[in-house]
Amino acid sequence: MSLYRFKPWLAAWAFVFLMGAPAFAQEVPNSQLSEGQLLDPSAPGRFGGGVAPNEGYFFTFDAMNLYTSHPGITSIGAPGLTRQVFFAPSKSTVQGNSLDTSFLDNEWAWGERFEIGDIVGHCGWVLGYYNMRVQSQQNDFQGVSMVIDDREFGPTNQRHLDGWLAELAPPPAPANTVIFSATPLPLPLMFDFMHVENVVDTWSVEWMYMHRTHPLGFYRSTLAEMYFGVRYMEFEDRFTVEGRGARLRDQDGTGVNIAEPNTILADSEWQNDATNRIVGPQVGIRLFTRRGRWTFSTEGRFFAGFNFQTVRQKGVLGTHLNEVPTAGAGATTLAIGPGNIISGIPAALEPTYFTHGFSANEFSPCVEFRADARLHLTRGLAFRAGYTAVYIDGIARASNMIDYVWSETTVFGIRQDTNRQGVFMNGLTFGLEFNR
Repeated sequence: MSLYRFKPWLAAWAFVFLMGAPAFAQEVPNSQLSEGQLLDPSAPGRFGGGVAPNEGYFFTFDAMNLYTSHPGITSIGAPGLTRQVFFAPSKSTVQGNSLDTSFLDNEWAWGERFEIGDIVGHCGWVLGYYNMRVQSQQNDFQGVSMVIDDREFGPTNQRHLDGWLAELAPPPAPANTVIFSATPLPLPLMFDFMHVENVVDTWSVEWMYMHRTHPLGFYRSTLAEMYFGVRYMEFEDRFTVEGRGARLRDQDGTGVNIAEPNTILADSEWQNDATNRIVGPQVGIRLFTRRGRWTFSTEGRFFAGFNFQTVRQKGVLGTHLNEVPTAGAGATTLAIGPGNIISGIPAALEPTYFTHGFSANEFSPCVEFRADARLHLTRGLAFRAGYTAVYIDGIARASNMIDYVWSETTVFGIRQDTNRQGVFMNGLTFGLEFNR
């Protein structure tokens, strides 16, 4: 069974444990459940006086509302690149990227965290798991201009987005006289409609040995728990772009159709999927103190993670390129250039599919901080609320790893030098605990 499929099974076993928790409580020394009382007085224990901490099996559940930091802002297209493009032999402009990923924001999402364990005296263990709901951000855009690093290929140094163009000759040329470009010209790359989506999915499981100290000297009801163990975490980031539009527009609506290029690569779509599988040793410490019905605790954990990154890319450009375009309104013919090439269509291009893969090993340290307060409803049952913050370094984010290049040997690709970003998650938690 893969670790990914293990997530629902872990949650199911935690639920079974919760249902059977009263049976475990019968064996808990110094931690008997109260018989209908809100607070059963604590008995001195083997920890040097003061309030005796609970012992035996324990279970905690937290609902979490955390936000995940957005990926670094990058353009949809080759960053910083511009192209001189032609709409007709005598009509050109300089084109750049009109869209970037700045619309992606810090995304809030719900999740859950379970912990089960057992401690008797000073020694115990704890198994923890959390899972965040899939976080999806998407938006639709109109009239998107995009630049691809279109490199020369072949003996004539042609480019993939070069095509024949035509226009009506100005007077005194006879009416409806068509002038064609002498050579293929760079065509503009635009999309009438673009859908962009970013999806984040993350979860973690950890097992640790736990050692509980005697009450600390500065306050007799304050104790510390030290953790030593191992942790596994997955952080998956997926970025998808879909570009749509009509490929040709009638330039002037006359009976002679001089098509002006519009979305020459309609329809196109591409997807980058970056998966970070992180495993390594973890240490931590928890300080907690009891004040009547309340327990206050702070906790820190450090996870020395080794990140096995996998990035997968797939896509298709220009799915309609092999279709015969239809004439514009009122047109009876299509303008044909040298070699029977339709005006406004790339001269040497068909629908193009591509897939790429990349893997790397990185060091991804992780720091987690928790602080919470607990109201004891009975000796064994408490309500808890707190704050959690997690920072992970060395994470591959999908949107920043797309290489918008078109060469003789490759279409798009994966940028291998942008696979280390920091991810910050933090927010509020609240839940219930049994015998913790």
